[in-house]
Amino acid sequence: MVMKQRVADYIFSTIADLGVKDVFLLPGGGAMHLVDALGQNKDLRFIPTHHEQAAAIAAEAYARVNEKIGVALVTTGPGALNTLTAVAGAWIESVPLLIISGQVKRADMKADSGVRQMGPQEVDIVSMVKPVTKYAVTIEQSEDIRFHLEKAITLATSGRQGPVWLDVPLDIQAAMIDAEPLQFDVNELKSMGVEQTQLDEIAHLIADAKRPLILAGHGVRLSGAAKSFVSLVETLQVPVVTTWNSMDLLPFEHPLYVGKPGSVALRAANFAVQNCDLLISIGARLDNVITAHNPQGFAQHAKKIVVDIDENEMRKHQMTIDVPVIADANEFVQSLLSNIKDNQAETGEWRQQCQIWKNKYTICDGQEFPESGEISHYHFIDKLSDKVKEGELIITGSSGMSVCLLYTSPSPRD
Repeated sequence: MVMKQRVADYIFSTIADLGVKDVFLLPGGGAMHLVDALGQNKDLRFIPTHHEQAAAIAAEAYARVNEKIGVALVTTGPGALNTLTAVAGAWIESVPLLIISGQVKRADMKADSGVRQMGPQEVDIVSMVKPVTKYAVTIEQSEDIRFHLEKAITLATSGRQGPVWLDVPLDIQAAMIDAEPLQFDVNELKSMGVEQTQLDEIAHLIADAKRPLILAGHGVRLSGAAKSFVSLVETLQVPVVTTWNSMDLLPFEHPLYVGKPGSVALRAANFAVQNCDLLISIGARLDNVITAHNPQGFAQHAKKIVVDIDENEMRKHQMTIDVPVIADANEFVQSLLSNIKDNQAETGEWRQQCQIWKNKYTICDGQEFPESGEISHYHFIDKLSDKVKEGELIITGSSGMSVCLLYTSPSPRD
């Protein structure tokens, strides 16, 4: 005999089974059963915040740091609306995020009545968040919760990852269910993998290149390829530049790391991009910050291999892509590692040149910071970096100035 279980309890037991440890929330009456279930779940730690925006942003940060889906719980109406900044950020940055919102009970919902509101604090949140989520749904039948929850989690954490949203009416939160039926079929989301013909072509281009360069984006870490990426780089012995979101894939002192290119950057990484003859972009969307709003002139002398899981991103590029690879970054890195054991090309002079640029074109062109008197922002960040222990996090504000200073400074613990 299958034991019945409250929908709210089922939701959070499923989340705990994913290995998630922390859920961020701001309680509210419209989510009362969900809040109760979270509080009673011994495998989850609930972290209350003072504002729903903070809960959702914290959940997004949790996903980035722990490489697991981030989860936030909020109540109806304005509680749900307050999360939209974080949801849009997770959508743009491909961060797996699950927002669970309470909703008025089904009997109080306005449906297609034409009125603006029936239930207290009722807002049609799903219609609002659909443009910035991979999946958003209001649960209409309690027995469908397994299907929708598994579908949401699967979509959030597969393909090009991103935020999903489950809106759970109050009466469904409290409903007792047998959660066995209607399991979501994940097989339809399996990747096609990287074609062997493309791997052969890429191997040939790498072997022929005199000045190859790898550009690594956030997709490398999102796909779980951080460790294997380092193995690939050190096998190929190819210099690396990174986007801001992926700048910790290699330590700053690594002999193959050059820096972060783009419109807000030191010169070394941009020199490397503009002088390479082969650019391998992995998991980077090559936005205007990286291309400095000049995609036609970006790495203009290079053959370009671009690896992106999102075919729409590939189609947007206003530059010639010689080998477009629609694939998960981890699958690509693993496949390339299996097909290329080392790089036989003579690229020693190119690696040396990249390090010359890196050492020469630093903050203040290599001048020592003064020992007394006024200090610059860069001086402050440099000294702060010396005090921060390995593994500690620095959270930057949303201002462009704070981000630029911290991300441009070439600190050992970038």
